[in-house]
Amino acid sequence: MKSYVLVLALLAIPTIASAELPQKVVAGLRAMGNVNDAQKTATVLRKMHGLQDPARDVAAQRDISFGPHDLQRLDVFTSAQNPRQGKPILVFVHGGGFTGGDKHGVGDFSYDNVMVWAVHQGFVGVNTNYRLAPEFPWPNATNDVASAVRWARENGARFGGDPNKIFLWGHSAGASLVGGYVGGERFHIAPGSGLKGAIMTSGGGFEIPQKNEYYADATKLKEMESLPGLLKTNVPLFITRAELDPPAIAEAGERLNKALCDAGKCPAVFIRNQNHNHMSQVYSVNTTETAISDQVAAFIKKYAQ
Repeated sequence: MKSYVLVLALLAIPTIASAELPQKVVAGLRAMGNVNDAQKTATVLRKMHGLQDPARDVAAQRDISFGPHDLQRLDVFTSAQNPRQGKPILVFVHGGGFTGGDKHGVGDFSYDNVMVWAVHQGFVGVNTNYRLAPEFPWPNATNDVASAVRWARENGARFGGDPNKIFLWGHSAGASLVGGYVGGERFHIAPGSGLKGAIMTSGGGFEIPQKNEYYADATKLKEMESLPGLLKTNVPLFITRAELDPPAIAEAGERLNKALCDAGKCPAVFIRNQNHNHMSQVYSVNTTETAISDQVAAFIKKYAQ
């Protein structure tokens, strides 16, 4: 794939924002129940991406290569109006059960919504893909996350970012990969990880009781777990789970929070996102619902100092 540059006329954060989901959206999410259904959730949230102020210009450079495989590509979003240097860099890692998903659904809001929001917060946004299982089992995708962080560290300044202010945000399987990176010293691209903070939204894989398509080697389950390393890290952690997460994912978030607190290392932030399901937490970013994104922004701004 070739890299190219766009200037996107994208929707801005509202001047006056409500911190809550509209009741029709809440009703739609609750009617779905505790499931992980990206398509249905996108349908419920899609109209919210039109409830915003007039557009601003955001510059996006897409499909920048950080490796030879077609999935080793990332997008970079920057402000076309604010060229100042030294901005925090937010690297986002999508979910998809380790076997699917993409950094951007062409013609749809995901996950450009996270990137546009990041730019409006004064950050540089980096949205990365990674190689997928079962063709590429552990540690391939985790290595790709490390490569994306390395790319941000080596190239972020060209886009106005500060390579010493990198934050890593993963959702679902992406959160598991973020946990694997932070908790796995073998993956670190710099001492201590090279991160200022890490955000894990509705992830798992912190403990691995049985193999799956990514954690495929049953003889290495303990080696692949990120929990031991997460209990040792000094990287500030922001952990969320949704009220309407599938039970196993909700429980994984609760167990991680408890394990960290039991070790005297409670996460900087732990949130149970009320009225949200597995996907709506990230699909609501850059809409009139700001309860989640406001806290992520505050976390990044605090630890970027």
